[in-house]
Amino acid sequence: MRREETATSLRQRAVARVNLKVPDGALPTSLEDLRRLLHELYVHQAELELQNEELVQARGELEVASEKYADLYDFAPVGYLTLDRAGVIRASNLRGASLLGVTRSTLPGNRLERFVRPEGRATLAAFIEAVFLGERPASCELPALGADDERRYLRVEGSLSDQGGECRLAVSDVTEQRRATDELARVEGEVRHAQIEAIGLLVGGLAHDLNNILTPIVAHAELAVGEVEVSSPAHDDLLQIRTAAGRAADLVQQLLVIGRRKKAGDLAPVDVGALAKETVTFLRASVPSTIDLRVHVDPGCGLVLADLSQIHQVLLNLCTNAAYAMSERGGVLAVTVEQAGEALGAPSLRLLVEDTGRGMSPALLARIFEPYFTTKPVGQGSGLGLAVVRGIVAELRGEITVRSKEGEGTTFEVLLPMMEASGSSP
Repeated sequence: MRREETATSLRQRAVARVNLKVPDGALPTSLEDLRRLLHELYVHQAELELQNEELVQARGELEVASEKYADLYDFAPVGYLTLDRAGVIRASNLRGASLLGVTRSTLPGNRLERFVRPEGRATLAAFIEAVFLGERPASCELPALGADDERRYLRVEGSLSDQGGECRLAVSDVTEQRRATDELARVEGEVRHAQIEAIGLLVGGLAHDLNNILTPIVAHAELAVGEVEVSSPAHDDLLQIRTAAGRAADLVQQLLVIGRRKKAGDLAPVDVGALAKETVTFLRASVPSTIDLRVHVDPGCGLVLADLSQIHQVLLNLCTNAAYAMSERGGVLAVTVEQAGEALGAPSLRLLVEDTGRGMSPALLARIFEPYFTTKPVGQGSGLGLAVVRGIVAELRGEITVRSKEGEGTTFEVLLPMMEASGSSP
């Protein structure tokens, strides 16, 4: 009944339109005119039939193409997601759902951050913002949970839709590549550690022998200076010998730090934050006024089990190097001591020494921890400062890293294990 009513309504509308277009008296009256009109109608009907056949064919081709696209989209080896500005998932292919460890039907309406580990959500938010700002290339790596609660790493690349209201993401699993990279870094670290251990043993042995030789030289030079009259020409010579021997002894002590292992009995609780403040106070009297010294210590930072003099040496070496990098044009030298969560797999402390100096090239960065490597003029540096720092940090089961770019300054980051409440190192 409804179909008949629809047809009747359509007929009435068509008649009304014809009456508007064809005024009274315009219809043909002769037989010849009627024949021509009838012929034209047949021709139009044939044209409509041909057009209809073409439309049917085009529709069939479109459906085939759509099915192929749907298959390509759904079964692609890469996950595809569509998000709105709030990070809500609007659509996903099968691979995308599989990478997130859920069925596709459960994805629409959920925020993507739900499937990302907490430590990666800030990265995801910054990435989505970058996509909607039109930044290219926009990509990031996110730690995500799979269906088996296993930690996975997803590589995400995004682009803005033509209308600008959605972003489209291509997602791939890079877990195996990440594991391979981490394993390679671990192996390289072990190799470097073995090399440092071997060098340390060699340097320590040589330094020990040199120390045995220098000790009587320094002692006898000290005695001789006291026995010779100040007016004697030999007095100045003895002073030069004593000074040179003293410098050599100091150098040997630095070499001994590289090759020596501290015993547990030599270590004690050290407040790195308090020591950092003391070091910065000490530096204020010796650095140029064009260098702005700043120190920040987070409240509640724990203690580390270490040798006080060695931690002081770490701070002094890093800070003096930073000040030297800013000696020409000045800048800001900032020392920060803060908690670092479990960066080392246990409660950890982070020491940051940042400067706005000249920075370093990648080639220079690759060599800064080498013993005897220095960029200072001859006579102004031994090249052992950072090698000593690295040796001390490694001995305390910590880590040291450096970030730098020419013209943009340098940041040294030292991670050290904090002592537990019981008073022992974790």
